[in-house]
Amino acid sequence: MAHAILKLVSGETIIADVTNSIKENHINVTDPLIVRTGMDEDNRLVMSMYKWIDTAQTNFTIDDSHIILRAAPSEYLIEYYNEVKEDADLFNDDDDISLDQFEEGYSTAVH
Repeated sequence: MAHAILKLVSGETIIADVTNSIKENHINVTDPLIVRTGMDEDNRLVMSMYKWIDTAQTNFTIDDSHIILRAAPSEYLIEYYNEVKEDADLFNDDDDISLDQFEEGYSTAVH
């Protein structure tokens, strides 16, 4: 599987593991996360990632006509994506983790 950043016609930017679909003009995405950027209170650029769709399903098929752009993410972004996925898995497996702890793993400063 290869990681990819996808800009969708909906305006969403997602990162996921991407493979070709058996359906013509479609791709399969696994573990898609929405990528958002913004500014924090100290005027630093921050990035956050969270589940694209709140479901237990992890594999989706997307029609190529819904994709505006496909790009390869940087190694840093892939590393962050994997960390967020691990945190999400931990959250799903441990009911004792507070929401504050869960959200802390979803934001990082990008300098």
